[in-house]
Amino acid sequence: MLVVQPRRKLPIVVAAFADHEQVDAAVARLEALKVRRDLIGVCTSVNGRNGHGRERVHLLSVLAPSRLNGDVERLLVRCNALSVGSAAEMRAAFGVIPHPGVLEDRDMKLPMGSDYWELSNPGGEV
Repeated sequence: MLVVQPRRKLPIVVAAFADHEQVDAAVARLEALKVRRDLIGVCTSVNGRNGHGRERVHLLSVLAPSRLNGDVERLLVRCNALSVGSAAEMRAAFGVIPHPGVLEDRDMKLPMGSDYWELSNPGGEV
């Protein structure tokens, strides 16, 4: 007899933001919470019509231990996220979510290390 195990919910929290500055602030605050950039993913611009009626939104994902999920969700809300949800919920709303550890800018995908973050954010803080 085949026993099907229930799927475990991935410990990924995803947030939608109106602008890139809010994403930058959220990344900085996540790092202060000791969440490494290789556990954070960013989509610089996605179609927001399905999820928020906005033309474009910026998505941020965080792969965090289950014990930190509540803290991460509250932090993202305090950073003015338009919405916060699970990977499944946000994928259903936007059709895509950023892979943790990856900076996605249209068709280009780069690691979230500081070298690449500086290139994508000229003049901004790392």
